Amino acid sequence: MDGYKEILGICIGQNENSKFWLGVLNELKRLGIQDVYLFCSDDSLRKMLYLASNNIVKKGRNATGS
Repeated sequence: MDGYKEILGICIGQNENSKFWLGVLNELKRLGIQDVYLFCSDDSLRKMLYLASNNIVKKGRNATGS
């Protein structure tokens, strides 16, 4: 990927639960970030995104009746 790259932030918390990651993602949104191609994290972010994506799919299916 060509173009300008920069570190968007370094976030440290007592634990990396869903509340922590929600705060990180909301801060990126507040800064106007639209695309992030790489996150460096331990396994907690992957688990949180997996759970969130499953909830979004379930809500979408319930809304469409599928």
